[in-house]
Amino acid sequence: MKNLNYLAPDPGIITKKEINAPQKMVFKAWNNPDILINWWGPQGQFYYHP
Repeated sequence: MKNLNYLAPDPGIITKKEINAPQKMVFKAWNNPDILINWWGPQGQFYYHP
């Protein structure tokens, strides 16, 4: 019988979203929680960050 114990590679999570905005603006929005919460989830969803 073969030993089938092995560590599977981490599948991780990959997200992709095309945004019609300048690269610098997207980077700033991604790194600033006050801006990020405005477009991160569905409209009407509430997000809180301390």
